[in-house]
Amino acid sequence: MYIDDDGKKVNTDISLMNVICDSNQLDLFNCDVVQDLILFKWSRLGKRWHLIGCFFHFFYMGIVMTYINIVYIHNKINYRGGDVFDHD
Repeated sequence: MYIDDDGKKVNTDISLMNVICDSNQLDLFNCDVVQDLILFKWSRLGKRWHLIGCFFHFFYMGIVMTYINIVYIHNKINYRGGDVFDHD
């Protein structure tokens, strides 16, 4: 804990979200203020990060499916020698 330039006490070790998460009182989550805080945190931080992660996940899955389709399903290479474009 320290005192900032405005003379206010600042505690960097404790946050309200950590206190709520560590609490054993489930009725705390029924409080309108806590629900508003969770909704605010979701709309300002969580939703964006989850959408970015979802986008990259689907992008990666598209790349993997394209790779599998090209290399394993539509593979036209003859590994026994001969021309690549010889198809029996």
